[in-house]
Amino acid sequence: MQVLKQVNELPTPTWNHLEINGIDIEVPAAEGAAEAVEGRFEGATCEPPVGGAGAEAQGWLEAAAGEVCHVEVPAGEVADEPIVVDMAQVARAAFVLDVVVGAGAQASVVLVGNAPASEALGTTSGWSVRIAVEQDAKLDLFSVVACDAPQMLDNVGLVVQKGASVHVKQYVLSAQLSSTGFRCDLAGDGSTLELDARYLGRGTQTLDLGHVVRQIGKHTLCTMSFSGVLADDAFKSLRDTIDLVRGCKGSKGSENECVLLAGDGVGNQSLPVILCDEDDVAGDHGATVGEISPEQRAYLVSRGLAPEDIPALVMESTFAAAFEDAPVPQARAAVRTAAERVLGGDVVADMLGE
Repeated sequence: MQVLKQVNELPTPTWNHLEINGIDIEVPAAEGAAEAVEGRFEGATCEPPVGGAGAEAQGWLEAAAGEVCHVEVPAGEVADEPIVVDMAQVARAAFVLDVVVGAGAQASVVLVGNAPASEALGTTSGWSVRIAVEQDAKLDLFSVVACDAPQMLDNVGLVVQKGASVHVKQYVLSAQLSSTGFRCDLAGDGSTLELDARYLGRGTQTLDLGHVVRQIGKHTLCTMSFSGVLADDAFKSLRDTIDLVRGCKGSKGSENECVLLAGDGVGNQSLPVILCDEDDVAGDHGATVGEISPEQRAYLVSRGLAPEDIPALVMESTFAAAFEDAPVPQARAAVRTAAERVLGGDVVADMLGE
């Protein structure tokens, strides 16, 4: 076994005793390194993107994968089909994908984590995905973690060039320990990122989410929205950082979270951060934490709902949104598996009108 130190680490660490700077994750030893791919990011006008989980996690995932898949969408092309990573079809415990979306091109990437870890590496599965989005290109990125593996590592890194736009939908619905590391560099003037992340935690699950957006170009725009439900004894830590770098004049950044605590034993850490080294910018951040009130619980019980079923009821809306957003059958199947695990097959069938 080996320990990955400070996965999803904050760019500017705070007091260590708060235990929110990052997370240490024990993983099976993965020997070797990913197979070299000639011309890796050769078609990009930027340096290779940096994943949000950190160098140790990146190295472990590449070693566990053993090879790299490289995809390049030519300039000006509108991709007919999404690039799909389905962990149920991956022979190894990890998958590594490098993508270059050429200037003026349009592409979508779908990441589906719906399988148990491989017998070869035992407890942990994951992916490392790095994407260069060239000038005036458009990228849609959808990811869902819905596996029953003990641990899932999600490592994503983006570099977005002038006038390019990225839309991200993230769903974290399962896994005993789910680690989501996301970094996006808005490097070009007028580049934009819109991110919507939703999560569910139940039982004794641990969710660790780290998002870092560096606004480098002028007039960049970043909007990050997080929402989730925690039940039973679940624990969640969210670090979301917007870094307004010197020279990014006219840029705007926003990050907001809304979390519902639906269990007496839940643990929640929320740390929204804005770093600013430029004058002519705007940034806002906030977090809202709520609970189901005794009056609301009493009302639901009076309508025939058992107290232990109340958390599942409030989770239904997240699953409904995931079904609606899932762009390919593999993603919808993964959402269904997770939903049936939480809500039961009859409730899911009713949700889908079956």
